[in-house]
Amino acid sequence: MRNSFTYKGLQFLLYACFLSLSTMYIAVAQKVLVVSDEKGEYPISTELFYLEDSLKTLSIYEIASGKYDHLFKQLENTNTNLGFSNSAFWVKLEIDNQTTRQENFFLEINYPMLDSIEIYYDELDKWLVKKSGDYFPFSTREVKNRNFVFPITISTWDSKVFYLRISSDGNSVRLPMTLWTPIAFSEYNHNIQFFFGIIYGIILLIILENIYIFFSIRDTSYLYYVFAMLSSFFLITILNGHAFEYLWPENVWMQNHILPVITLSLGFWTAVFCRDFLEMKEYSPVLDKILMSFALVTVGLMIPSIILPSFIMSVVTSLIGLLEGVTLFIASLLAVYRGSHPARYFLLGFSCYGLGLLVYSVKHLGLIPLNLWTDNSIQIGAAAQVILLSFALGSKLKEFKRRNAKVKEEALQLQKQINEQLEEKVAERTQEIQEKAHELEAAYRNMALLSQIGQEITSTLSIEDIFSKLYRYVNDMMDASVFGVDIYNSEKQVIEYKLNIERNQRLPSEVIPMTDTTNLSVWVVKNRKEVFMNDFAKEYINYIPDYQPPPVADVEPASVIYIPLVVGDKVLGVTTVQSFEKNAYTHQHLEIMRTLASYTSIALDNASAYHEIENSNIKITQSIRYAKRIQDAILPDTELIKKNFEEYFIIYHPKDIVSGDFYWFAELPSANGSSQTAGVILAVVDCTGHGVPGAFMTMMGNDLLNQIVIENEITSPDYIIAELDKKVTKNLDSSLEKRNDGMDVAVAVIEREKQLIHFAGAKLPLYRVRNGVLDQIKGNIFPVGSKQYKNDKVFDKHSISYQKGDTIYLFSDGFQDQFGGDKKSKYTTKRFRHFLTEMYGMSMEEQKEMLEKELIYWKNGGRQTDDILVMGFKL
Repeated sequence: MRNSFTYKGLQFLLYACFLSLSTMYIAVAQKVLVVSDEKGEYPISTELFYLEDSLKTLSIYEIASGKYDHLFKQLENTNTNLGFSNSAFWVKLEIDNQTTRQENFFLEINYPMLDSIEIYYDELDKWLVKKSGDYFPFSTREVKNRNFVFPITISTWDSKVFYLRISSDGNSVRLPMTLWTPIAFSEYNHNIQFFFGIIYGIILLIILENIYIFFSIRDTSYLYYVFAMLSSFFLITILNGHAFEYLWPENVWMQNHILPVITLSLGFWTAVFCRDFLEMKEYSPVLDKILMSFALVTVGLMIPSIILPSFIMSVVTSLIGLLEGVTLFIASLLAVYRGSHPARYFLLGFSCYGLGLLVYSVKHLGLIPLNLWTDNSIQIGAAAQVILLSFALGSKLKEFKRRNAKVKEEALQLQKQINEQLEEKVAERTQEIQEKAHELEAAYRNMALLSQIGQEITSTLSIEDIFSKLYRYVNDMMDASVFGVDIYNSEKQVIEYKLNIERNQRLPSEVIPMTDTTNLSVWVVKNRKEVFMNDFAKEYINYIPDYQPPPVADVEPASVIYIPLVVGDKVLGVTTVQSFEKNAYTHQHLEIMRTLASYTSIALDNASAYHEIENSNIKITQSIRYAKRIQDAILPDTELIKKNFEEYFIIYHPKDIVSGDFYWFAELPSANGSSQTAGVILAVVDCTGHGVPGAFMTMMGNDLLNQIVIENEITSPDYIIAELDKKVTKNLDSSLEKRNDGMDVAVAVIEREKQLIHFAGAKLPLYRVRNGVLDQIKGNIFPVGSKQYKNDKVFDKHSISYQKGDTIYLFSDGFQDQFGGDKKSKYTTKRFRHFLTEMYGMSMEEQKEMLEKELIYWKNGGRQTDDILVMGFKL
């Protein structure tokens, strides 16, 4: 028989009338959970209907028979908390799988404290069952998770009904269910485990911190707080299911009896900690006695909690938690009012935790709905509490420190005397350290700046830009009255002074022959050595006895640095910085110039390689454009097409300069040998690839069609494609590579006298539009050529009649496969057919214009995906 409080019974009586009137409507309006490809998470609340079996006598066959359907009730809103109950609850859930490929799902019941769960499902007209719950060892769970997770299978575009029998032997019954796809469940489980990791980490860190503080100052408040937090930690892990998963997975008895013990332990240590920390004996003896009473009651109930039924202890511990939380709030409020500074943080902390306990207790009694906040109220409150109580204990620690202030002050005075004696020595040492620190700081700044400069100039491909950036940075770091980057031309055996600046003025270009032995740049290139002088007049003789001032400067410099620019074994030139002041440069400046010379060498080498590649690309592009003129020349003469069709259009857009698509046209000679043609032969060919490789295929395809039709006089479209397949395969067989190159082909032969269209296709169709209706004549599924087809290919011939005013279209797949639109997706064949149908009645010129505009609109500024070829003819 169901156990319930008086107010719970009153609640049922107040709603009895409403429920009885709505029962029939609910039974009729039961919802079906529809699953689609759009998401992976389906919270189940309003889709749940449940039946309370107070006698626990109903079987699955009675439930599934339908005679109890009118007794099923729908959950109110999202509240899945049914309170304390001894009844068994049958839950009916119908799921309609409208996904295209997902058949496997996870049904999760997000309440780890349920005792027994049975899920029934029909398999070949037989009810099968899966069981789980706290009454079963954790190892028996099909999915090893803290919650109860059942794998279920539903075929795509099918629906299935599941019945769940849930009981908890008088404990709280809750039905928070969610249907997941495996991927979505994995992501959710990862995130929620991360959330719990943060909560547990905060609590454990605070526990360790307070253990350390306790052993440091021997204040019992910290010890009581450690035990309270340990109890809180275990309580949270039990409620979340982690304790059963990791601590006692095979001990079912422990799982079903430990919760009241831990809850009472938390109540005991919390009451003891509050009395000691808030000094209740001083502020309120009455509240001190009340808290002591709570401590005694909780200790006294620990042994009975193991013996008594768990549902009784759940109710008792929830009520104790509710009352103790209110008492703690009043006690901390009183301590704050009486002037305790640490009590402010204590009040905030226990207000948060007390609120969490209050919400949890009220939720546990079934008085408030279940949601994310109420479900995790203890965890959230505990995290906030431990943080705020850390501040409270820190505040108390400050008070402890203030009590020892006088002793510390005396020690500080003594230390001050000692410091005064050592002050002079420390000052001297400090000065030395500061000087070294300034040097290190300057070196660090230079390293960071040099790294930035290196990244900038090595990513620059313009020699002028390299020089400009280099000069700007060098001028910021040292005296660069004269700065230059001299380029060595090994072919001409000269050094080119193109990049030189004196006092911020660009100097004219000059060429220095390598035979000039009086030039320092020449000396540096030949010897691959650097030059470093701070008194030019005295030191130049060490390098070149017959030295003369270079043309870089109008006045002879006093300090110079020359660094060779070398990449591998190749000398690219020289970089130099010069000053008109003596001793302008230090060895630090020399190191900077060495580093910059390395970056400059790489940048100049990259720029040179880039310009060579750019010149090669220009030549290649010119060759490809010439190839385009050749390709355009082999396309059919438009005058010949105009002769045979009054109205037609051709849209021909290569993706690159040359195309892998082409069209072919020939007149069908008269059978009696007259000059009047009997019809025409049209062909559209889409070769493998695009650009230059595709263009080579088009040349071969065009030549082969000329041989087959014009030379061999084969005019039946199926024979034309079959012969083309043989010749393409044979030609490609001559290659040593195993290639699957081929062609998609559409060939249409139009006989005017009989008003017939004979068509054959290799992966390409023909469209005919008559009176606004589009008919599709499909080609065969395999292409021309390609070695992936081992069996002989047969190309079918289709013959259809036509009448005046009909329109036919031949095309490659480029238009339909063009990516674009709002979702950057393919245009699709369906949209292409619809657009052609909408253009019915327009002239062919208007149709061409409409297709061109549609293509531009669809691309929306994006790049062309493939070669595009569309041909339309009005018959």
